[in-house]
This record gives sequence, structure tokens and C-alpha cells, in this order.
Amino acid sequence: GNATELRSYRDNRSGIDYVGMDKSARMIELSHKLFTDSDFIRGDVNNMPFSNGSFDVVLLKHILEHLRSYDIPIQEALRVSRKAVIVSFLHRLLPGNTDLIIRNNQGYYDNWFSRNNFHHFLDSLGVKYRSETTPGINNQTATIYLINK
Repeated sequence: GNATELRSYRDNRSGIDYVGMDKSARMIELSHKLFTDSDFIRGDVNNMPFSNGSFDVVLLKHILEHLRSYDIPIQEALRVSRKAVIVSFLHRLLPGNTDLIIRNNQGYYDNWFSRNNFHHFLDSLGVKYRSETTPGINNQTATIYLINK
């Protein structure tokens, strides 16, 4: 995306060193225009162009729903992080064991993943995690996971 969270990090004087990544050249260009003094890299979340342990924390915000699967992106995020991965799902995770995999007519996915399947996957990685559901705008919610290494 176009680094929307970076503005709030700066407004709150969080002191975060930020590197953004997107697959889309257009999003990278927009991000550079908005934040001329920040780093933005074009890359694929399934094969991140960073060395092991490059970052303290990796944020996967509202991206996993738009991919065929979350397995490799989460493993990649864990690989390039030293401490933790934060996952923010735009869609609430579904009860039960069924993922709804939906490819829209614009060429990307708009999936609704199963909470049980996601937890089973995280358990298989041997990581510790916790989650919270937060209220959002327009009566939407976001489910946020903190995955510790």
C-alpha cells in the first residue's frame, strides 16, 4: 500500500525506523511521493528481498486476505524479523475449519480465513502468539495477531 500507517507513527513520534515494501511499482511511487525521506522497496511477500533478521518487527497489514495463502508470507516475515511479526486481518477470522478463498474479477483474492486453520498453522510453527479484535471505522473490525519468535 501507500504507507498509510507511517503518518500515524510519525504523528505519535514513535521513533520507528520504517521500510515499506509492496509488489506494485505504483504503490511504491505513491509512497515515495508522500514520504520522500523514507525507504520503500518493491518486493514480493512470498520471497522478501531481505536477509534473515533484518528487522525487529515485521507488519503484515491487510495483505494476507489478498493472497492465495498466508503460509509462505508469514514464514518469510518470521525469517526477516528478529523479535516478532504483527498480522492485521481486515476481515474477521471465521469460526470453524473452512477458509473462503475468493478470487475476484480484478485478479486478486478477497479471502476470509478460518481462525481454527490459522491457529493450527501458527501452532505448527512452534511460535507464541496472541490476538485481539479491535473496532474500526464503519462498523468494521480488525483482528490483530502478535507472533513472537
